[in-house]
Amino acid sequence: MVWPAIKRPFLQEEFRQYVATLSWLRWRPSKIVWHNTAAPSLAQWIKSANADRAQGLIPGTTRINNLENYFRYQNKWSGCPHLFIPNDFIWEMNSLTAQGTHSPSWNTTAIGIEMVGDFDREDDDSGDGLAVKQNTIFATAILCSVLGLDPSISIYLHKQDPRTTHDCPGKNIADDKLRMIAEVEQLMNGGEHDPAEVAAVIANGNVDKTIVAERRGITIASDLNVRRGPGVNNESIGSLPKRIPLIITDEAMNGSTTWFCVRTPAGYTGWVAAQYVKMENTP
Repeated sequence: MVWPAIKRPFLQEEFRQYVATLSWLRWRPSKIVWHNTAAPSLAQWIKSANADRAQGLIPGTTRINNLENYFRYQNKWSGCPHLFIPNDFIWEMNSLTAQGTHSPSWNTTAIGIEMVGDFDREDDDSGDGLAVKQNTIFATAILCSVLGLDPSISIYLHKQDPRTTHDCPGKNIADDKLRMIAEVEQLMNGGEHDPAEVAAVIANGNVDKTIVAERRGITIASDLNVRRGPGVNNESIGSLPKRIPLIITDEAMNGSTTWFCVRTPAGYTGWVAAQYVKMENTP
């Protein structure tokens, strides 16, 4: 990698479309390694992201800049992990098509993905922690598909590197590794993160029961704008194609137009015009 870092945030479908444009002639990785940041924790990241938003910045900008300074000037590394994934965006830091620095045995062969959070302590099965995990599953599935990787033999935890002493990406992610790989395979085979899985998690007692009340829908328009607030005057943070399942978490009026606050299968949240969402039956 040649500094500065890329520092580009993607929504789910933006990332899918971006990766499809990449050329892997210069460097073609054969592995994906999952990490967690630990510091910052997810709670710290979200607090900083909210401050960014209040200043009109893309949420996460301050932390991403701090991470670049840490790897570039403090560690003096030649590169850094490729992706940083919080609860909303997928941030490219090191170019995906160039070797990064993240795991001593596998820097030359692996894409490094940092899940934002301290997953020895923070929950990865509900709320923002679950969104981080779903984003990671999605990004991993896209990369495995493009590179022709078999998830069952190509995905590693940082702690599996024989030359590292880090218990990374934390116990909670390590406990979920096999299930996460199965979900990667599901997406690669044409599936989606099914909102019905949320109900299954609730049935197991891992998610607050208030989620049951959330409504569901599916997009019925191509390139549906997702906005930061309810109304066309709010900034667009990406777009969704047809037939993406949504969980509707809030509703607001702007003039005569109804807007839904939605969460996508990969955990992104934003506002869309209700007229472009077909409601589905609640469970």
